[in-house]
Amino acid sequence: LLSDADQRARFDRGEIDAEGQERARHGTWRDYAETGEGARYGGGGAWTTDDLEAMFGSMFGGGGGGRRGGPGRGQDRHYSMTIGFVEAVVGGTRRLSLPDGGTLDVRIPPGTEDGQLLRLRGKGGVGWNGGPAGDALIRVSVAPHRFFTREGQDIRLDLPVTLAEAVLGGQVEVPTPGGAVRMRIPAGSD
Repeated sequence: LLSDADQRARFDRGEIDAEGQERARHGTWRDYAETGEGARYGGGGAWTTDDLEAMFGSMFGGGGGGRRGGPGRGQDRHYSMTIGFVEAVVGGTRRLSLPDGGTLDVRIPPGTEDGQLLRLRGKGGVGWNGGPAGDALIRVSVAPHRFFTREGQDIRLDLPVTLAEAVLGGQVEVPTPGGAVRMRIPAGSD
Protein backbone atom coordinates (compact mmCIF):
# COMPACT_ATOMS: atom_id res chain seq x y z
CA LEU A 1 0.00 0.00 0.00
CA LEU A 2 2.82 2.39 0.79
CA SER A 3 4.18 2.40 -2.75
CA ASP A 4 0.85 3.44 -4.32
CA ALA A 5 -0.10 7.04 -3.45
CA ASP A 6 -3.83 6.53 -4.16
CA GLN A 7 -4.03 3.35 -2.05
CA ARG A 8 -2.09 4.99 0.78
CA ALA A 9 -4.44 7.99 0.75
CA ARG A 10 -7.48 5.67 0.88
CA PHE A 11 -5.88 3.80 3.82
CA ASP A 12 -5.18 7.09 5.64
CA ARG A 13 -8.85 8.10 5.18
CA GLY A 14 -9.96 4.71 6.57
CA GLU A 15 -11.59 3.55 3.32
CA ILE A 16 -9.47 0.35 3.09
CA ASP A 17 -7.64 -1.83 5.62
CA ALA A 18 -3.94 -2.84 5.63
CA GLU A 19 -4.63 -5.67 3.14
CA GLY A 20 -6.42 -3.32 0.70
CA GLN A 21 -9.93 -4.61 1.54
CA GLU A 22 -12.83 -2.12 1.49
CA ARG A 23 -14.10 -0.93 4.87
CA ALA A 24 -17.65 0.05 5.65
CA ARG A 25 -17.94 3.84 5.93
CA HIS A 26 -18.98 4.98 9.41
CA GLY A 27 -19.37 8.55 10.57
CA THR A 28 -16.49 10.36 12.22
CA TRP A 29 -16.35 13.34 14.55
CA ARG A 30 -15.68 15.54 11.51
CA ASP A 31 -18.97 14.51 9.90
CA TYR A 32 -20.79 15.92 12.93
CA ALA A 33 -18.52 18.89 13.65
CA GLU A 34 -18.82 20.28 10.13
CA THR A 35 -22.62 20.14 9.91
CA GLY A 36 -24.81 23.20 10.22
CA GLU A 37 -25.62 25.09 13.44
CA GLY A 38 -27.92 23.18 15.77
CA ALA A 39 -27.22 19.79 14.14
CA ARG A 40 -23.72 19.36 15.53
CA TYR A 41 -23.28 16.32 17.73
CA GLY A 42 -27.01 15.91 17.75
CA GLY A 43 -26.94 12.18 17.15
CA GLY A 44 -27.81 11.63 13.53
CA GLY A 45 -30.16 8.73 14.26
CA ALA A 46 -30.36 5.39 16.00
CA TRP A 47 -27.87 2.58 15.71
CA THR A 48 -28.71 0.03 13.06
CA THR A 49 -28.35 -3.74 13.22
CA ASP A 50 -25.54 -3.53 10.65
CA ASP A 51 -23.67 -1.05 12.88
CA LEU A 52 -23.90 -3.38 15.86
CA GLU A 53 -22.97 -6.45 13.81
CA ALA A 54 -19.92 -4.66 12.41
CA MET A 55 -18.86 -3.61 15.91
CA PHE A 56 -19.42 -6.89 17.78
CA GLY A 57 -19.35 -9.49 14.99
CA SER A 58 -15.70 -10.42 15.29
CA MET A 59 -16.05 -11.04 19.05
CA PHE A 60 -18.76 -13.64 18.57
CA GLY A 61 -17.50 -15.35 15.43
CA GLY A 62 -19.48 -13.29 12.91
CA GLY A 63 -16.77 -11.02 11.56
CA GLY A 64 -18.95 -10.26 8.57
CA GLY A 65 -18.45 -6.52 8.88
CA GLY A 66 -22.15 -5.90 8.27
CA ARG A 67 -22.40 -8.33 5.34
CA ARG A 68 -24.57 -11.20 6.50
CA GLY A 69 -23.64 -14.53 4.98
CA GLY A 70 -21.14 -12.87 2.67
CA PRO A 71 -17.66 -14.16 1.94
CA GLY A 72 -14.96 -13.51 4.51
CA ARG A 73 -11.19 -13.41 4.24
CA GLY A 74 -9.31 -16.07 6.21
CA GLN A 75 -7.06 -15.15 9.11
CA ASP A 76 -3.38 -14.43 8.63
CA ARG A 77 -1.11 -17.04 10.20
CA HIS A 78 2.14 -15.97 11.90
CA TYR A 79 5.29 -18.10 11.86
CA SER A 80 8.99 -17.63 12.56
CA MET A 81 12.05 -19.07 10.85
CA THR A 82 15.81 -18.92 11.47
CA ILE A 83 18.08 -18.91 8.43
CA GLY A 84 21.86 -18.86 8.03
CA PHE A 85 23.83 -15.68 7.36
CA VAL A 86 24.95 -16.74 3.87
CA GLU A 87 21.40 -17.81 2.94
CA ALA A 88 20.14 -14.36 3.98
CA VAL A 89 22.76 -12.67 1.79
CA VAL A 90 22.49 -14.77 -1.39
CA GLY A 91 18.85 -15.94 -1.08
CA GLY A 92 17.37 -19.38 -1.52
CA THR A 93 14.35 -21.50 -0.70
CA ARG A 94 13.55 -23.03 2.68
CA ARG A 95 10.80 -25.48 3.65
CA LEU A 96 8.90 -24.45 6.79
CA SER A 97 7.17 -27.18 8.82
CA LEU A 98 3.83 -26.04 10.22
CA PRO A 99 2.31 -27.05 13.58
CA ASP A 100 -0.53 -28.88 11.80
CA GLY A 101 1.93 -31.12 9.92
CA GLY A 102 1.80 -29.17 6.65
CA THR A 103 4.72 -27.44 4.97
CA LEU A 104 5.34 -24.17 3.14
CA ASP A 105 8.15 -23.52 0.66
CA VAL A 106 9.46 -20.05 1.48
CA ARG A 107 11.55 -18.10 -1.03
CA ILE A 108 14.27 -16.16 0.78
CA PRO A 109 15.07 -13.05 -1.28
CA PRO A 110 18.74 -12.00 -1.52
CA GLY A 111 19.59 -9.38 1.09
CA THR A 112 17.03 -10.55 3.66
CA GLU A 113 17.59 -8.79 6.98
CA ASP A 114 17.19 -10.00 10.55
CA GLY A 115 13.60 -9.40 11.72
CA GLN A 116 12.22 -8.99 8.19
CA LEU A 117 8.64 -10.14 7.60
CA LEU A 118 7.98 -12.30 4.52
CA ARG A 119 4.39 -12.60 3.24
CA LEU A 120 3.04 -15.64 1.38
CA ARG A 121 -0.31 -14.53 -0.05
CA GLY A 122 -3.17 -17.00 0.26
CA LYS A 123 -1.22 -19.44 2.49
CA GLY A 124 -2.93 -18.54 5.79
CA GLY A 125 -6.31 -19.50 7.21
CA VAL A 126 -9.10 -20.63 4.90
CA GLY A 127 -11.71 -18.01 3.97
CA TRP A 128 -15.39 -18.59 4.62
CA ASN A 129 -18.34 -18.53 2.23
CA GLY A 130 -16.01 -18.47 -0.77
CA GLY A 131 -13.80 -15.68 0.58
CA PRO A 132 -10.06 -15.56 -0.06
CA ALA A 133 -7.56 -17.29 2.20
CA GLY A 134 -5.46 -15.24 4.61
CA ASP A 135 -1.70 -14.83 4.30
CA ALA A 136 1.21 -16.59 5.99
CA LEU A 137 3.49 -14.03 7.65
CA ILE A 138 6.97 -15.33 8.43
CA ARG A 139 9.31 -13.38 10.74
CA VAL A 140 12.92 -14.18 9.73
CA SER A 141 15.81 -14.40 12.20
CA VAL A 142 19.30 -14.45 10.70
CA ALA A 143 21.81 -16.57 12.62
CA PRO A 144 25.22 -14.97 13.20
CA HIS A 145 28.17 -16.11 11.10
CA ARG A 146 31.53 -17.22 12.43
CA PHE A 147 33.53 -14.74 10.28
CA PHE A 148 31.15 -12.29 8.59
CA THR A 149 29.18 -9.42 10.11
CA ARG A 150 26.68 -7.17 8.41
CA GLU A 151 26.40 -3.39 8.61
CA GLY A 152 23.50 -2.23 6.44
CA GLN A 153 24.23 -3.58 2.96
CA ASP A 154 27.95 -4.07 3.70
CA ILE A 155 29.49 -7.37 4.76
CA ARG A 156 32.59 -7.13 6.92
CA LEU A 157 35.36 -9.66 7.52
CA ASP A 158 38.55 -9.39 9.59
CA LEU A 159 41.17 -10.98 7.33
CA PRO A 160 44.38 -12.09 9.04
CA VAL A 161 47.51 -11.63 6.91
CA THR A 162 51.15 -12.43 7.60
CA LEU A 163 53.69 -9.73 8.39
CA ALA A 164 55.39 -10.38 5.04
CA GLU A 165 52.07 -9.93 3.14
CA ALA A 166 51.40 -6.64 4.94
CA VAL A 167 54.92 -5.23 4.41
CA LEU A 168 55.72 -6.57 0.92
CA GLY A 169 52.20 -6.94 -0.47
CA GLY A 170 50.91 -9.98 -2.30
CA GLN A 171 47.93 -12.04 -3.40
CA VAL A 172 45.60 -13.54 -0.78
CA GLU A 173 42.41 -15.56 -0.99
CA VAL A 174 39.42 -13.88 0.67
CA PRO A 175 36.24 -15.81 1.60
CA THR A 176 32.92 -14.18 0.59
CA PRO A 177 29.31 -15.41 0.86
CA GLY A 178 29.45 -16.17 -2.88
CA GLY A 179 32.74 -18.07 -2.71
CA ALA A 180 36.46 -17.26 -2.35
CA VAL A 181 38.07 -14.47 -4.42
CA ARG A 182 41.72 -13.44 -4.96
CA MET A 183 42.72 -9.99 -3.73
CA ARG A 184 45.98 -8.05 -3.90
CA ILE A 185 47.28 -6.61 -0.59
CA PRO A 186 49.20 -3.38 -1.35
CA ALA A 187 52.76 -3.17 0.00
CA GLY A 188 53.01 -1.26 3.31
CA SER A 189 49.47 -2.08 4.45
CA ASP A 190 48.47 -1.59 8.09
